[in-house]
Amino acid sequence: MNPQANPDGNVGSSADQLGTTIPIELGLRLQETNALDRAPETLHDFAALLSASPSGVTLDAAGLCCAGASPHQLVIDGATRYTHCVLDALLLPVIEGRAGRVLSTSPTDGKAINFAVSPSETTADPPEAVVSLGMLRSGTGSFYELGCPYINAFASVEEYARWAEATPEAITMSLSLADTVELVRVLADLTTGDAQ
Repeated sequence: MNPQANPDGNVGSSADQLGTTIPIELGLRLQETNALDRAPETLHDFAALLSASPSGVTLDAAGLCCAGASPHQLVIDGATRYTHCVLDALLLPVIEGRAGRVLSTSPTDGKAINFAVSPSETTADPPEAVVSLGMLRSGTGSFYELGCPYINAFASVEEYARWAEATPEAITMSLSLADTVELVRVLADLTTGDAQ
């Protein structure tokens, strides 16, 4: 399913698939770094390959949080946690079944993009915010090292495009809020453990 933004900025579900196309080079890096059988062609394909991976890819909810501060902050019931990337911060409220607020600092101008997240809906301020999905073009290491620095929130697709042009060491794409929310919901099915 692909959630669609309503006029009030809320995101709900529709019958569409998560079909946003992944650039070929990014798909190859996602295949390599996640030990997938083949390069994913769409976000839905990426999620399906992760869940069917022979290496048993799962996300450990406790591992989504950082030991120290980061640009991605999650507040639930007054408790603040920091995550490796904005997707991790958006994922935790869905895993835990509780509402939270995510503040993700844009790497371009240092302003915070605000998300109100619950298991059933997500809103963004500004409403035209987008999220980048990316990987370092080369090198080895954990996904936290190769991917997370390139998974950020931006106030607009134009702001993302300026950052992407200034970040040639990475292969990135922008995700709408709707695609981001649906990807988070699919990733939540791969998550195990308690992040609290």
